[in-house]
Amino acid sequence: MKFLFVKDIHLRPKDLKKPTGRKDNYFEVIEDKLKQIRDICIQNDIKYLLTAGDLFDVKAKSSYTIDSIFNLKVVFKDILKDIDVITIAGNHDMPYSSSQELNRSVFALLSESCFKYVKNASVDLVEDVEKVRVYGLDYISCVKTLEENINNFNKNLDPKICNVLMIHENVVADNENFGFNCIKVSKLRELACNFDYVLCGHLHKGYETLIDKKPYILNPWSLNRLARDYYVLNNSHTPEVCIVDTKSDKIETIKLNTPTLEECFVLNLLDKEISCKKDIGLFIENINKTQKAIDNLDGSLIEGYPNRVKELIDKYLQEAEC
Repeated sequence: MKFLFVKDIHLRPKDLKKPTGRKDNYFEVIEDKLKQIRDICIQNDIKYLLTAGDLFDVKAKSSYTIDSIFNLKVVFKDILKDIDVITIAGNHDMPYSSSQELNRSVFALLSESCFKYVKNASVDLVEDVEKVRVYGLDYISCVKTLEENINNFNKNLDPKICNVLMIHENVVADNENFGFNCIKVSKLRELACNFDYVLCGHLHKGYETLIDKKPYILNPWSLNRLARDYYVLNNSHTPEVCIVDTKSDKIETIKLNTPTLEECFVLNLLDKEISCKKDIGLFIENINKTQKAIDNLDGSLIEGYPNRVKELIDKYLQEAEC
């Protein structure tokens, strides 16, 4: 069986304002990339498109209009009409990046008719006599909980079929210093050792596909480029998709055609946005350090308090963007 993997699409309706630092027609650029994906699927006889969260860009449900929702439905019903889209929920799919708000989101509304939502569970993809079981874990602010959930899935797999895991978390190389929540590759492979493939979302930076042993780790460059991603400055961010053939274990990475940095971004705003992102990164790093200190206390504080603080901070940042 073949499937195509893409991460972090960040669909934004055309009646909403552009993301900070963009001067192109954001909706048309994303639409063009999705048409390229459709063509790749047709040319390679691929039925399934897997995406590891952040299907949508705007978190705040109050930003959407009836026209906005109609625009998004057209993408699935027209451009991707012959493709089964399988996804988990990323932080941008949740109002305030909170799973508690997901049921009242545009993501939840459109999941009823536009795509298959793997809701912290599994779904079977069947083609002829071959079966692939896809497990999905939504974004969660606590990496420790995510690791526990991966381990729980890993202990209950059917070894007779191909097992795929999708997660929405920063997955980085073992030797890479990273200021945000993350899982190192070696730790992920240890937790998901019984899986055949792990598909990673959230971090827009791309890494070479790891196929030296299973589970194979797929973590390509994201479909969407955002002004807050420092690596767009040197044009290194070229959106990629991966074709996976589970029968032969062959993985092919394809770079999509995309406009240049100068065509997409207002460069002075880009510098400003990246500077703000670094400041926020340092702020979040301090929160994480505080949480580790709290974890070592005697438990007198309310359980889950640090994660709630992070959710509220994300809420205020989101409202500031609006």
